[in-house]
Amino acid sequence: MNLYRYVDRYFIFDEEGDRIEELVLIEYKIIKETPQGYWILADSKRKWVQNTGEWSKKRFAYKTKEEALNYFIYRKISQASYLRFQLKRVERALKYVQKNKDISSRKYNRITIFDNSYKGI
Repeated sequence: MNLYRYVDRYFIFDEEGDRIEELVLIEYKIIKETPQGYWILADSKRKWVQNTGEWSKKRFAYKTKEEALNYFIYRKISQASYLRFQLKRVERALKYVQKNKDISSRKYNRITIFDNSYKGI
């Protein structure tokens, strides 16, 4: 039996030098099975994958390709949400610095850019 995990990769280049994104299904061979989970071989190292309990919903790899694909979608939604949050922080910091170019002449090393009244987060 194998376990499955989908990953996306961005380092592939075509003949014109353009970056190609690809979705890859990785199959992991189960080395040992226990009532609580599996030992698999991942990147030439043994890795534990739990299959029982609360954390089993968020596993590294799954028994079926469908489960692996569903969790890939979940991971990408979470990643996009986190990246949107980071982008908002960067944009707010840039906006503040561009409006307040005298920051470097101020006495203090720490400046509060956003206070707790901000409701955007």
